[in-house]
Amino acid sequence: SVNVLFNAATNKGGLGQGQFRCSLLLNFTGASITMCQWSTDATVITVYTGSTSPLSIGSNFTVVKNTTQAACPALTDCKRWHYVSGTARLAAPSNPVTPSVQISGATTLNACDSLVLDLSGSVGSGGRPWVSRSFRVDSQAPNATDLQTYLNSNYVFSPPTVVPYYVLNKGYSYTITVSLCNFLGRCSQGSTSVVVLNLIAPTATILAPRLQSVYT
Repeated sequence: SVNVLFNAATNKGGLGQGQFRCSLLLNFTGASITMCQWSTDATVITVYTGSTSPLSIGSNFTVVKNTTQAACPALTDCKRWHYVSGTARLAAPSNPVTPSVQISGATTLNACDSLVLDLSGSVGSGGRPWVSRSFRVDSQAPNATDLQTYLNSNYVFSPPTVVPYYVLNKGYSYTITVSLCNFLGRCSQGSTSVVVLNLIAPTATILAPRLQSVYT
């Protein structure tokens, strides 16, 4: 959610305490399909954003003309009081959530195995899709840049993209660093390493975060 703050109590734009369509009092992208609600002291409008909200840091909010005034004290004639006007810009929270990148996948591959990197255990997107993701590959393999290009061009989160075996070189190790950024502008990195064998041997992979929490 987003809070729009006023520097003094208002008349709530003539609306009550319940939720209302934001476009009645505020202009911003998506206002007509977003619900709002006044605080009990009539100084804050809470905008209930969802995971598909188009709002982002820097979005503008404007008070609809001739809707909102300062709270009128009892026994006072407030008919000539000015209406609130102006524009505010959405700022990042003082303590924005920071991503935690979790990479799950095999650490050893047979010569003809494909590579699967599962990032679904990563948290800190802020309740929205990740704004950006990027991969960096460090390896002595002659085609290390091919793997990096393949991941950056093709990777999707669900289901996680399968990297064909022919993109990898047998007998080499690869260190893959993933960077994820959320809509609040915070980014984090995580790394994993995988060795591609020259032979074929049985392997087992559990697609889950390496660190699990158990509650009893």
